[in-house]
Amino acid sequence: MNIFQIKKLLRKIKPERIKTSDKVRFKIENVHRVELRTVLENLENPKLLKSVEEQPSRRPHDKTYGLLFELTKRKILFVVITYKVLQNKIYLVTAFPSNKKIEKIIKKAKIRN
Repeated sequence: MNIFQIKKLLRKIKPERIKTSDKVRFKIENVHRVELRTVLENLENPKLLKSVEEQPSRRPHDKTYGLLFELTKRKILFVVITYKVLQNKIYLVTAFPSNKKIEKIIKKAKIRN
């Protein structure tokens, strides 16, 4: 899926169909120090979505995506979701903050390899 299809999917899904387990909620809020409310707001209204990366999923009918939200010029929120096609639900896998400086370092390392 491209970025436009993901935005359309996120806008179409009702907020109650976005599921989060207690373990994931704890990890996002306490380990990564990101408010769950911020993550859910960006999923419900994906106007800040800048990049989409499809990732391997565990089951054949599931689609896993890495979503990159650019909150400000320096702050980035990376969210991983799994879209269960048969259930028409989105499961939040993880979310963590990043910044442009770290992203540049990661990109440079990939080029060298």
